[in-house]
Amino acid sequence: MTGPCRGQPMQVEYGRKVFFLYPPSVIKDEMIDELVRNEYEVYLLQDHQTAVKLLRDYNTAVIFINIDYELKENEAWEKYITALMNDARTKDVKIGIVSYEADKGIVEKYLMELMVPCGFVKLSLGLKESTRIIMKALDANEAKRRRRYVRVKCREPIKASFSIKKENREYAGRILDISSYGMSVEIDHGPGEALDNKEYIRDIQLRLGGVICRASGFVVGRVEGSKIVHLIIFSKETAATDIEKIHNFVHQCLQQEMDRKIKSLG
Repeated sequence: MTGPCRGQPMQVEYGRKVFFLYPPSVIKDEMIDELVRNEYEVYLLQDHQTAVKLLRDYNTAVIFINIDYELKENEAWEKYITALMNDARTKDVKIGIVSYEADKGIVEKYLMELMVPCGFVKLSLGLKESTRIIMKALDANEAKRRRRYVRVKCREPIKASFSIKKENREYAGRILDISSYGMSVEIDHGPGEALDNKEYIRDIQLRLGGVICRASGFVVGRVEGSKIVHLIIFSKETAATDIEKIHNFVHQCLQQEMDRKIKSLG
């Protein structure tokens, strides 16, 4: 049995990480979901000093800074952003501004004087328009590069497992990495239980951090080693609600990894 395949093989080239510093609730609670659905690798930051340390490591990143968040020093954001743009370690970071409250003079300062490359987004324009502007800025600055899908390595097997029903038998195993496009998996049984290349699997159950979702897809290849790794590409028959669950899982795992890195920076 066959089913429709979702797109072309996964790209391996990494895109830019996209950070939001002190994001207001409209970004945290609503906009992030739309950006994740559109395959941007998005992170939330709640400390401007830690952000500097991170950006030195991820110096090709994009960061949108909420200048409505008040710092202690007068005109601190202007100084902060100027320092980022002048530091050799962070000069290639692409900076954008978000604000509800900024007047025309402040907007012109960031656009005409500081010339922030990702522009100034007035959140007062509304969620839909603000999201459109941010996505346009991300695309103009090649946030995705050649990567089409954001994937995450599943470092804790208990949080990412799967089972497949095939010919009245059930096969189970762990997910090694996953994106909304597909996943690589190991089956618990030995090589004799391997799935066939180009086989179409209609019934796949995924357990992602306690969330259950279902998918269907093609086995497009396998890697021989101490264990057989199968590559499964999700088909168009996988429901949009289940793809959204996968998106959420990928984003949550990546944010948790970033939070661990932040904690290690002290």
